[in-house]
Amino acid sequence: MIDLIRTYEQAGLLFGPDELPDHLCVLLEFASTLAPRAAREFLAETAHLLAKVFSALLERGSPYASALGAVIELAGEKAQAV
Repeated sequence: MIDLIRTYEQAGLLFGPDELPDHLCVLLEFASTLAPRAAREFLAETAHLLAKVFSALLERGSPYASALGAVIELAGEKAQAV
């Protein structure tokens, strides 16, 4: 998480002491500010974590699994079909 905070700080994004830098919405918002190639590389670094959340969503039958599967595909990984 320290590396993630440094990545954000280098881009000028600062967090308060009660904010979570690894929140999925924050990751995606940050990725949206990057050039496409850099965004894919950034998401690829988190793909193993995204895959765990994806698996949990699939197990619960959540409709959000599809959205997360799309993010995993953007990261250059293969997601299970939903």
